[in-house]
Amino acid sequence: MNQSNNSINESSLQEENESLRRTVLELSILNEIASAISSAQSVSEIERLIVKKCIKHLMAEEGIIMLLDETDESVAFTTMLRTHNSVIDSLSYKLDDQLMGWMLKNKTALLINNLNEDRRFNTGDNPTSEIRSLLCVPMFVKSHMIGVLTLFNKIKGSFTDDDKRLLSICAAQSAQVIENARLYEQESILEKLHEEMNLAAQIQNNLLPRSIIKIDGASILGRTLPAKIVGGDFYDVVPLSDGNAAFWLGDISGKGMPAALLMANIQAVLRSSTITEKNIADCMSKVNVSMCENSEVGKFATILYARLSTATNRLSFISAGHNNLLHLRNDGESSIYETGDVPVGIYPDYCFTERTIECSSGDTFIVYSDGIIEAENMQEEPFGEPRLVEILETHKQLPPEQLIEKVYWGVNNFTQNAPQSDDRTLLIVKLDYQ
Repeated sequence: MNQSNNSINESSLQEENESLRRTVLELSILNEIASAISSAQSVSEIERLIVKKCIKHLMAEEGIIMLLDETDESVAFTTMLRTHNSVIDSLSYKLDDQLMGWMLKNKTALLINNLNEDRRFNTGDNPTSEIRSLLCVPMFVKSHMIGVLTLFNKIKGSFTDDDKRLLSICAAQSAQVIENARLYEQESILEKLHEEMNLAAQIQNNLLPRSIIKIDGASILGRTLPAKIVGGDFYDVVPLSDGNAAFWLGDISGKGMPAALLMANIQAVLRSSTITEKNIADCMSKVNVSMCENSEVGKFATILYARLSTATNRLSFISAGHNNLLHLRNDGESSIYETGDVPVGIYPDYCFTERTIECSSGDTFIVYSDGIIEAENMQEEPFGEPRLVEILETHKQLPPEQLIEKVYWGVNNFTQNAPQSDDRTLLIVKLDYQ
């Protein structure tokens, strides 16, 4: 009886020692992984260390981490990291769609020691036929599966339940670390992108006149408020050698960086053609041809281009699909000139029509983008041109600096807390000659 009890006690002691040995090994491996990844910076480096340690301690030929690519509509796995045992010169084993589909469906550990005979997976001539055994465990972050950690081909013997348990613990401990590193990298990328966008906004602002432009007999002032960091609206004023001045305001289709890049290109063409072309129709034709040749199909821009001659009391202009030109006469009468031509960037051979307006001292011309009149309040009611005209007529005696403030204040007061959906740009030309 005593001998039997001794045998039982000895067996229990062996089991406890074995259990303690496994626990110490697990803690050692986890500590080794934790120490390694604590010094790593990038996601790829963290993943490499995790896989390397798992291969070493579980004695596998190769290992991979595959993360779910949730930007893909098929919710596909993407191989983020692959490494193999340094003593093995092997091919890169691949998990086929059957195995990945099984992991997506079951979301639990998969242990196979003879893959070719496993009836759940028809390997056939697939790359998985090179795999003798595999151990695949899911990686979770707050019950959300983010990927799988897989080891291929146990070097000696077969994968065991203890291996499965240990790899599952490693995956559980590593998942949050990898996710945190991914989020940090994404945040760093977004921060860098934000800095680049701010730099682009500064460059764009430098392309626009930032203060009032005074020529003989006129003062011209523009302002733009982009809906995003960079915008697609643009304007400019170019004093000419004959004492006249050219000015324009345009609106690129679309918003953000693509519109801003196209805006910079159009600004350059407009500046150069304004100097070289005496006829404004020829100037607009150059801009139109350039945009048709250098921009993608479907991109266009509305532009109101004008030249002012205070010597002859005339303003000549072309409205290429742009909003109405407003003319507030000093004698109290106001005129609205509707667009007369199509936007640039649509028909390369289009011929633009020049129009001329008689003007006098005290008159005011206003050019605006549709972000002004289409600005909506919380009830989705647009600001509209009548409200704009009312503000302008009420305060038309003010200098451009004050008049432009009145318009923007009126739009902001109307929209209140409604989000801005489009760039808001205004150009005011005040004639002040005697």
